[in-house]
Amino acid sequence: MHKSDDIKLLESIIRATHDIRFVNAFNDVVNNGFCLHPYNVFVMKWHDFDAYCKWLFPILESIEDSVNIANYSVYQKRIYGFMAERLFNVWLLAENKHKIEKPLILINDDNKHKKFGPRKAIREIKRQILCKIINYCYNLVKYI
Repeated sequence: MHKSDDIKLLESIIRATHDIRFVNAFNDVVNNGFCLHPYNVFVMKWHDFDAYCKWLFPILESIEDSVNIANYSVYQKRIYGFMAERLFNVWLLAENKHKIEKPLILINDDNKHKKFGPRKAIREIKRQILCKIINYCYNLVKYI
């Protein structure tokens, strides 16, 4: 849903400025992965947050210096946020950081976005629990 040239530029910046851990992580996450942590929402220790920011923002600044967004749609002008969403997983993988995922509930006062309401969040939590149970049972059977 985003401009492929921008992702290719992002990849070239990672290749030029980072070691193989980050290049491999980028390939795994962006080219082969299917996991995304949207909204740039996370909780982490301060030293990890500081390290992540020191890694992330120079990359985004390089992109900003290289991409002209004047003719992008309003949606596509959010390029830096979208890239940060993808780069978060790259950093987690390259730095071998353990993550714990929790559901995010979006609440909107005007109720226009009911799909993000508490009912959907509860269904999603139930779905995640069921998936974990199925995976656990599969792993038990796999080793028997």
